[in-house]
Amino acid sequence: MSSTDLALLVFRGVIGAVFLAHGLNHVFGGGRLRGTAEWFAGLGVRPGYAHAVVASGVEVVAGVLLVLGLLIGISQPGWAGLLIGLTGAVGAALLLALCWRPNASR
Repeated sequence: MSSTDLALLVFRGVIGAVFLAHGLNHVFGGGRLRGTAEWFAGLGVRPGYAHAVVASGVEVVAGVLLVLGLLIGISQPGWAGLLIGLTGAVGAALLLALCWRPNASR
């Protein structure tokens, strides 16, 4: 095994473990799925509960697959799509919060 192979193995394991832990935290930690759903709804992503279930499921399944090194070609688009969608939602919410003035005079 080359040093590049070893580095990729460690990287895959760490990223997979982070995704797994984050997904499990959505399901079992803090506000549970209901809290995650409220957070999604607060960003304007509706229905919040359905998106929370899908996002948490993708994180858990993709994390497990990544740690085990199984179906990498299937799990990568799952978490990449999740990150791209979340980045867009958070970016849009941030832009709206910074630029929208509901009581501003014209």
